[in-house]
Amino acid sequence: MRRALSCLFVVACSSPPATNLQTFSERLGALVHIPDTFVLDLAGNRRLVGESDPVAADADPTFAIRLRLEVDGAAVRWPLAGRAISHARLLSDDHVAAITPDGELLTVALGTQAVTSLDQGATGPIGASVDGRHLVYTKGEAPEFEVVALDRTTGTVRAVTRDMAPCWSPAISEDGHRVVFASSHSGVPSLWTQRDDDPPQQLTNVGLLTEVGVEPELAPYPDGPSAMLLAANRLAFATPASVVVMDLDGRVVDTVVGARAPHWVRPGAVLGVLLDGRVLSRPVPGARR
Repeated sequence: MRRALSCLFVVACSSPPATNLQTFSERLGALVHIPDTFVLDLAGNRRLVGESDPVAADADPTFAIRLRLEVDGAAVRWPLAGRAISHARLLSDDHVAAITPDGELLTVALGTQAVTSLDQGATGPIGASVDGRHLVYTKGEAPEFEVVALDRTTGTVRAVTRDMAPCWSPAISEDGHRVVFASSHSGVPSLWTQRDDDPPQQLTNVGLLTEVGVEPELAPYPDGPSAMLLAANRLAFATPASVVVMDLDGRVVDTVVGARAPHWVRPGAVLGVLLDGRVLSRPVPGARR
């Protein structure tokens, strides 16, 4: 049995605490499943393909995949081939950002094959600005994950959120000033936005009333191994059933049922997804062409 433990904080930590009496360990049993092989990220003619290791049905190991880099559909040799990785994504400057099962954040230059260690104690998914300069991810002991941002030019790591745990799936704007992330701080999984050191603002499920024993109708939120995307005031993220596009007012502007692996073809204007084994490019409604 394969489990998407990279989504641990999405499923296990983000259940509404005010209405759910399950313990943390019980929620681990509700983790979604992933196939043996799945596409983690795409960009142009490159793909990151994850292969989950066989584990015993009753095992609960640290989540790890064997990462394969494909170019034009063929696997290529690179430094992370066969190495255990918990999350990775393609960056626009010909690098791959990855997190190891023990929390090391690193990048691989696809040209020189150089591996650079950037931080420790990181948890994915990894959000990235369009140019790849700014990375966002979470740190902390489960379930107390908070968002941090790293400037790859300076090497500076800064705390973005405080007392917002559990947080997951952050995304960062082109200029590095705005971060959008998911959090259960309000009691239910919701999207929040924060600009620099301003207080965070809730985007979805604002004013939602919950009732004991009644499952609330929630706005969609990222739930899966793919990173959330942010560009030109548009968000894109995967749920177990679809890929969702949302504006920064928290309104859903498009839904692609059955799709996965969202990635920008033209940042903020054209979204690529994987649907029925094929890559589909889809204009983002309301985006400037």
